[in-house]
Amino acid sequence: MNLRPIKNDADYAAALAEVSRLFDARPETPESDLLEILTTLVEVYEDRKYDIPLPDRVEAIKYHAASCGLSLHELEQHHIIFIRPELAATPITQKIANMNLSVSDWSSMEQEIA
Repeated sequence: MNLRPIKNDADYAAALAEVSRLFDARPETPESDLLEILTTLVEVYEDRKYDIPLPDRVEAIKYHAASCGLSLHELEQHHIIFIRPELAATPITQKIANMNLSVSDWSSMEQEIA
């Protein structure tokens, strides 16, 4: 494969096929070097083409808890999250407090969610 920028979906498909072929290349070989370069090109193309927004922080916590088979209450018991609803001074933090989630620094949480 000739190395060149990935400019369209056909280039992308060809690069992915080559990555797949090289996936088990032994380290420190010309094939592993090519794999590293191709995966970098693929990553750049994907970052430009596909805008994947960051997940909502609250939803990410809920998803992680569910995927681990834990309830939010169990996370709080293990001090993974900590809520003090009385600190919920703004609509954003009040919404979080009403969801029975917590954070140790409400200002930081507001800035990340806002």
